[in-house]
Amino acid sequence: MTKYAVVEQGFVVNIVVGNEPQSNWFAAHDNVKIGWGWNGASFVKPAPLAPTAQDVDTECERRLGDGFVFNGIRFQSGPQSRSRIDRAYVSALAALMGGAQPGNTFWADPDQEFVWIAEDDARIAMDAQTAVLFGKTQAVRYGKHILKANDLKKMQPIPADFKDDTYWP
Repeated sequence: MTKYAVVEQGFVVNIVVGNEPQSNWFAAHDNVKIGWGWNGASFVKPAPLAPTAQDVDTECERRLGDGFVFNGIRFQSGPQSRSRIDRAYVSALAALMGGAQPGNTFWADPDQEFVWIAEDDARIAMDAQTAVLFGKTQAVRYGKHILKANDLKKMQPIPADFKDDTYWP
């Protein structure tokens, strides 16, 4: 049995295996894929699509979720983690307004030390002042990524190498 590419209007629309080819079937090598072009003599791999704003948003979200370092310790930063950090930040601000003292890690609950779990599962105790800085660090990082993504989306065209670290904070 031979592998054939079914070609319609100059593009591969299906890959089939058979013995009796139709008029629009052409013997295909293993790496031919649906969407490739046919120029009458050979298969042509399609040019990569230009990056879109959605591609930039996806890369931005991937980078935002890659974690970040605070005080030399790596922390998770996916959407759920960012939401939790934001809530801890607000709680820490309220504790500071209520008089929480530096070094007091029992500011959120007098019966339990406030800790944040690092990416390596270590429990990191934080006083309210540190928790506020932690939240601000995450918020500043988030804002920088959003602005860089916005800069990229305004470029016409968006650079093919937009995922390169040189474009991101």
